[in-house]
Amino acid sequence: MLEPLALKRKDGFTIVELLIVIVVIAILAAISVVAYTGIQNRANDTAIQSDLRNIGSKFTEFYVTAGRLPAINSTDLGPMKLSVSKNAYGNHYTPSSSNGYNIAVCFNGTTGDFVLVAASKSGNVFAFRNGGVQTGTGPLQTINTTCANNGLSGPSSSAWLFNNGSWNASIGG
Repeated sequence: MLEPLALKRKDGFTIVELLIVIVVIAILAAISVVAYTGIQNRANDTAIQSDLRNIGSKFTEFYVTAGRLPAINSTDLGPMKLSVSKNAYGNHYTPSSSNGYNIAVCFNGTTGDFVLVAASKSGNVFAFRNGGVQTGTGPLQTINTTCANNGLSGPSSSAWLFNNGSWNASIGG
């Protein structure tokens, strides 16, 4: 016997109900991605600051012990066992003929002053100077401009520790 239409069972969801569920899931996913990106950027920034603090303290120790600033070569840097969180760094200074630069090291051999400047993947720039890390002035540009923008103009020597897409051979991590 046929059932009347009013008594017929309805199985499943309507299209409107399914669309509402999909929209709610999409909103939750978008919120999660934004939160994750923010957490990742803060982690990269913290890693850069820690790296600069460690390298800066090793350079300071070298200066006190040797009476000079270290040369950016394997003879001076190798024994320091410098290590960085390489995945936290971005390629923020990339002229058309290169694969990127990061971590500017600027020395004034006469006064013993130096500054380390690096950019995180987040785009934030940090500088180690006078024994501490602070927010640096970016963006990273030519090495002399980057040094001058962060408090050390006319350095007697300078170098990139991440140079044209490659890390200095003495940098671990």
